Amino acid sequence: MLTEILTDPLVTLTIRWSLAVVFGLAVFHKLRAITEFTETLRAYRVLPAAIVLPAACVLIALESAIVAGLVFNTPLAAKGAIGLLCLYAAAITINLARGRSDLDCGCGGPTGQRKISGFLVLRNLALAVLAGLSIWPSEVTRDFTWLDAFTALAATATIWFMASAASQLSRTRFLGRRESLTRAH
Repeated sequence: MLTEILTDPLVTLTIRWSLAVVFGLAVFHKLRAITEFTETLRAYRVLPAAIVLPAACVLIALESAIVAGLVFNTPLAAKGAIGLLCLYAAAITINLARGRSDLDCGCGGPTGQRKISGFLVLRNLALAVLAGLSIWPSEVTRDFTWLDAFTALAATATIWFMASAASQLSRTRFLGRRESLTRAH
């Protein structure tokens, strides 16, 4: 029963569109501040310095292709999303293992100011699982109606607003904590 719910066309469409919003916002932030994104990528120290700028461009291109593919239901896009999300989780994990938790995650643009953490690793892995669910073979056979499309759009918008609110709250909490530490010194 759970498999039927999770692979229902309405649920998979909502997942794909929600992931497209996540990746679309990531592309927007990276393009808006390409220099800062490149410096954030360089700070992770997982790539040779000579290829950081080309890698930044490739990541932006891949994320852009993933957005288009998720919107138009290309299974390769979901597989690409899984790969990138796992790659990002691995880069964060490597730096946490190095004791470098002071790095900006790079997921909120230049004003994001969210430090890497185990939570971000889990978040990326959870998003990768969702991407996998969006291409899981469905046993559900039913007609997909305009109401399903409207519901998926409304659900995607709701998820986006909730994620934005949660992100803002966590950012505010981080900034408040940083300001209190600054005043203490």
